[in-house]
Amino acid sequence: FNVADNLGEWFGVSSPLFHFVASVPVLFSILLPWIWYGVARAVRERNAVSPRDGGGYMLEPLTLAVVTTAIYSLPGHKEYRFLFPILPLGYLYAAKGLLSHVGPLPTPACLSGVLGDDHPDGTSKKDDDARPFPMPPEAAGRLMGGNASKARDSGGGSSSSRRSIPKALPRPQLAWRRVLAFLIAANLPVALYLALLHQSGVVKVMSYLRESASRHQVSSIGFLMPCHSTPFYSHFHHGLPMWFLSCDPYLKETPAELHRWEAQEFEEDPVGFMSLNLISPQNAQGISGSPDARYWPSHLVFFDNKSGVIRDYLKDRGYKECARFFNSLWLPDARRQGDVVVYCGPVTKASDS
Repeated sequence: FNVADNLGEWFGVSSPLFHFVASVPVLFSILLPWIWYGVARAVRERNAVSPRDGGGYMLEPLTLAVVTTAIYSLPGHKEYRFLFPILPLGYLYAAKGLLSHVGPLPTPACLSGVLGDDHPDGTSKKDDDARPFPMPPEAAGRLMGGNASKARDSGGGSSSSRRSIPKALPRPQLAWRRVLAFLIAANLPVALYLALLHQSGVVKVMSYLRESASRHQVSSIGFLMPCHSTPFYSHFHHGLPMWFLSCDPYLKETPAELHRWEAQEFEEDPVGFMSLNLISPQNAQGISGSPDARYWPSHLVFFDNKSGVIRDYLKDRGYKECARFFNSLWLPDARRQGDVVVYCGPVTKASDS
C-alpha cells in the first residue's frame, strides 16, 4: 500500500526532508541540544579509541537512527509517529550529553551504603565517567571483545589497564538539580497543556454521548468531521448505530481523477452533501440496509468552523445545539478548527443503522 503502490500519498505528501527538519525536532524538543552534544562526544571518543578496542560501538545507535529516518523519508506520506522507534536511541545520546556536561548523577545518601563505592569486581566507580557510555565493567568488556577483562587478568587489575579510554574533557560545573529543574520547568507546562487541553474536545464529546446514551437520550450519532477525528466505540460502550464520513484511499478501482470520498465532498459543500446523502428512516424504502446509507441521526457532531454554514439548515430540520466542548488553541489542520459542537434532533429508533 505505502511502498509498492505509494497510495499513502492520498493522505498528504511532505518534503523528503520533513522527518529531519520537522519530525526530529518535534519528537525530542528541548533534549535536542543534549543529543547533538552527546553525539559530538561519542564521535570524539570514537576517534580516540581504535575499533578493535570497542570504539565503533559508540556510533551504532546513531547509524541506526539515521538509516531508519532515511528509509521513512522515501515514501511521500510522512507522519511524526513513524519515527517513534528512534526515541530510545535519541534518549541514549541525550543521557550521554548530560553525563558528559554535568557529570555522574550523585548517589543519594540513603543508598550510598547499599551501593558502596566500588563495583563487585573491585574496579572503582570513579572510573565510570571515563567510559564513553557509563556501564558496568562486565558490559564494557563484552562490547570491547573481552579486552577489558583480559587486561585486568594480565595486569592484576591495574588502573592503567582499565583506562584505555581517555578521561572525559573538563565539564562545566552545572549542578544536576539545576538541570533537572530546567527540564521539569520546560516540560511541565507543555505536558499539562497536551494532557488536559489540546484536542480534549474530541474525547470529552464521547464521554458526553456515552452518558447521554445511558440516560436513553441518544438513539444514533453521526460525525460530520474528517474521518477518525474522534474515538469511536472504544469510548462509547453502547451498541447504538454511529457513522462517520469515509476517507477511503484510491485503490485503482476507478480512474484516479474521479476518486472521491465523503469527507472531501462534505468539506467542499456541507449543505449539498447533507441534502444528497442523508435520508430520513421513513423515506428509506428500498435502500434500507445499503452500506452507503447515511440516516439522519438523533445527534450530529462537527467542528465549530462549519457552524456558520450548516446551522440554519440543521435548525430547519429540527436540530439545535445541545453541547459544546473546547478542543484546542490551535491546530494545523484547517478542517478541525474551533470547538466540538453537538446538535440534537428528534430521537429516532435505535435500529436506524
